[in-house]
Amino acid sequence: MQAGKNFIVGAAWIGAALVGFGIGGCEKGTSEKDINESVIFTLADVREAINTRDGEDPDHAILIDPRAPKYFAAGHLPGATNLRLPDVREDDPQDPELRKHERLIVYGANPGSAVARAMFKRLLAVGYDGVKFYAGGLDEWLLSGGDIETSELPPAEE
Repeated sequence: MQAGKNFIVGAAWIGAALVGFGIGGCEKGTSEKDINESVIFTLADVREAINTRDGEDPDHAILIDPRAPKYFAAGHLPGATNLRLPDVREDDPQDPELRKHERLIVYGANPGSAVARAMFKRLLAVGYDGVKFYAGGLDEWLLSGGDIETSELPPAEE
């Protein structure tokens, strides 16, 4: 009987420790819960941000496309920047070029783009303000008749 009681007490302590580690581990990280209505940009929001950027305020927004360079070169939203996950490390200081923008709009190929979601979360983790997620991505943009730009592949990527 005593062995059973000791097992239960031991299991309770292990469970409490695991819960404590889980709660402590979530404080600094970001998760899918961070992608909510307040940070999701719609097609109309992106069009408005591009118009504002191309009009009176060039620092209003930057479009961030974290896809592989070959996909970015094949077609991306107008004025987008190809910024890859390895280029944004959590322990690096914020890039002044990114910080100067009021909105950092991250998009990928489509709503299921894992690399776009990861970049969104990485920018939040680094502490950037104004980070938004355009879930519709390139697919929605093209379906709505939006223009795209192409670019040359960097020499190392050809």
